[in-house]
Amino acid sequence: MFSYENFKITAYKLLSVVHEQNNPAHRSLPPVEQQLWKNLWKLKTLPKIRHFLLRVLSGAIAVKERLRSRNLGTDTTCKTCGQGPETVCHLLFTCPAAVEACKIAQIPPPRGGFSPNSTFLNLHYLVACTKKRNAELGNFKTFPWILWNLWKSRNSLVFENSRSSDFSCVTKSVEEANIWFQVNNDTCVPSHDIAQPLPLSDHWVRPPMGLLKCNIGSAWDHLWGLIGTGWLLRDRQGTPINHSRRAFSESTSRREADLNSLLWAVESMVNMRLKNVILEASSIELREALLEPHQYPELKSLIERILLLFSRLDSWSLIHVQGSRNRVATAIAVSVITDVRTQSYVATGGPSWLSHTILSEAQAV
Repeated sequence: MFSYENFKITAYKLLSVVHEQNNPAHRSLPPVEQQLWKNLWKLKTLPKIRHFLLRVLSGAIAVKERLRSRNLGTDTTCKTCGQGPETVCHLLFTCPAAVEACKIAQIPPPRGGFSPNSTFLNLHYLVACTKKRNAELGNFKTFPWILWNLWKSRNSLVFENSRSSDFSCVTKSVEEANIWFQVNNDTCVPSHDIAQPLPLSDHWVRPPMGLLKCNIGSAWDHLWGLIGTGWLLRDRQGTPINHSRRAFSESTSRREADLNSLLWAVESMVNMRLKNVILEASSIELREALLEPHQYPELKSLIERILLLFSRLDSWSLIHVQGSRNRVATAIAVSVITDVRTQSYVATGGPSWLSHTILSEAQAV
């Protein structure tokens, strides 16, 4: 009987035979290299990314240094950074863009740093880290998507002269990884996520064990530039721990208003010495600004302040949800605009005038 597992094994053996035929000098690979090839073939990721990583290991991607060896160009300078020759190791592991991407994704390099010359050592380290227990895992399981998107970003820059930010590369990678693991009924919950896909639910969902959830609301009066911000922090049982309302002035856009709301919420979590928090917001403008910050240079300093505050939390996620899952926080924010409640505060528990909604959401989970 045909089975997908048998097909995968057969395909791997076929790939090994082709590799040996094309590389006579490497017909007898050391056991550790053979094991890495097998591990890459079994890696939990998209098939196209697995094939990409196998090509990376064999040096078969068209970086400038490899093209020059085939007399297809003379300039080997990395266009991404302009600081060194574009080799496979440089582009994916030691280029400042790759280093920054790993930093944002919370993927620590080996103790001595990634090798500038050996893709084998670099991939061996990353694959080995994916086998660690979840407590030690961090975002390592997202590394295939990060390398893939670094390669795609490089190609967009070379062929379309379109440059994307390191932050955008990582957030896109994390989001794609989470979607893949959810669809394949696997577990990959990176400790630091931005703009994850929303779970399929039309009401507030309790956080996992050991985590708190902070819902963030935002409202903006375009005539007066007034921003209304509200957040509500709840535990796993849906019991409100703290809530806040704050007014800001002189905002020129809805996107700026939503970023200020997020800034206030994260700043509050840090000041309250909370370390493990899930944040939820229903702003499309906020999601766009975080996924593509280079599109909004006027908001660069605001986004950088938010990211700096995020770095002070141990474990966090920022999830985009539909409005029905964010009703209480949004109502607090809207009250600043509609009822001119401009007094800012942080208080224990939830707002009394929304107690019925808070209770009904807690009972629904």
